[in-house]
Formats: sequence, structure tokens, C-alpha cells
Amino acid sequence: MPASLQQRSADNPDRLAWNDSQIALLGTASDASVAKRLGVTKNAVTRQRYRRGIAAFGHTNQAGATKWTKRQLARLGKVPDRVLADELGVDVTTVANKRRSCGRPSFGAKRRARKWTKKEIALLGTMPDTHLAERLGVHRRVVMLKRRELGIENFTKTANARRWTAAIKRKFGRVPDAEIAAELGVPTGTVAAYRVRHQQREGTYQASTRIRWPKPLLEQLGKVPDPTLAHRFRLPLAAVTSKRIRKGIPAP
Repeated sequence: MPASLQQRSADNPDRLAWNDSQIALLGTASDASVAKRLGVTKNAVTRQRYRRGIAAFGHTNQAGATKWTKRQLARLGKVPDRVLADELGVDVTTVANKRRSCGRPSFGAKRRARKWTKKEIALLGTMPDTHLAERLGVHRRVVMLKRRELGIENFTKTANARRWTAAIKRKFGRVPDAEIAAELGVPTGTVAAYRVRHQQREGTYQASTRIRWPKPLLEQLGKVPDPTLAHRFRLPLAAVTSKRIRKGIPAP
């Protein structure tokens, strides 16, 4: 396993630290292929890709917005995902994700409710759903649905609330991301990605309007890794990534 992936954040020793070069691989191949290359699980890669708004390999963000008819929705889980994927002309993961979001088991899966022990219920929300699912030997969605049923907050959401305090957010744009990252014990890329998302939500992210985007850079978005473009044109990596995502261009 690459040495950089063995580094873990101080506030969550179970969470792998991702650097810019590893993030640049997201969406450049199937999640399984990227996971094998980095020595992590496929779910870890998928979570990172979703978190950064990067489309799956071979699909644009627009292609992911599939229009589902009532008939197609009714067939989720009643026929193999591959059958619906072929009919819709989308990747099988698109169908699988839609089926899971609707709470439908896969075709042929046993439809019996799981019995939870008191000890297992006590673990809900104390760690990421994926980690608990691996520990219990069940699918992540089984854990997520049970946690939501009991009104237990998502571990990651709670951890983020503790990490991204008002005091930290006030430093965005005033203190270098690397300095904030050192204070929190997380990779600089984690701070940069959250800062961009937060400032976009608040309507205060102005990098894209202040920057005069060179035409050669715009033409290479999605064809050349973001870190390479950022270095080549001397621009912030977060600004380049944000520009690509807003234009609906998947990572190369």
C-alpha cells in the first residue's frame, strides 16, 4: 500500500488521509480499479468521489441524472440491475445506486428483516456506517436505514460538525489551507475541498470570478488532472477543481 495512504487523520484514526495526487485519480477509471491501485476498498473510493462531486468513470454528471419512469422504478429489484441498465443505456452502478436509494434489495436477495441486538444498536452512530457494516457483515444500507429509523445522527456529519467549527470557518481565505490542515491534523486537500464547498454554499467563493481563465486551461479541463493544470497555470487546485465540476466535466 502506498505509504501516503497509511497516514490517518488525528481525530479519526480509522479514516485514511487522501492527498491531491490520489484525489486526482478519482473518476479516471472504475472505482474498483482505483481502489486496487491505491490499496483501499472500493467503497472508500466511491465515497471520496461522491463527496467531491466527481462523476463515475465514463459518465458525465448530466448522464447520471437519469429520468426514471414509474414502470422502471417499479421494476427495481424485481429484475437484475444489468437488465435495467441495458434498457436505459447507463452503467449498472447507476441502477444499483437508484435501487438502494429506494430501499429495494437486489434481485434474488432474501427479503427477511435483520434482528438487531442491543450491543449492535449501541454502536450505531459511533463510527461510519461502512465501518460498522463491515464489522457486522452486512451491507452499508442496512446500517444506514436502521440508524435513520432510530433517529441516530450520522457519525460523519457529527464529526464534521466538531471539526468545522465557526472559528475554523472564519479562517477560510484568511489563513492558508495548509496551516488550518496542520491545526486539524488532516490533509491540506481535505481543507481545500471543504472550504470551496462551504464558500459556494455561503455565496462567498469568488475565485472563479477573480481568475481570468486561460482558454488553453479551459480546453484541457477533464483531459489533464486538476493538480497538473493548477501547477501549470499557477492557480489554486481547489479553484481548478471547482471550475471543472461547475462545468459538469468529469475528472480525467
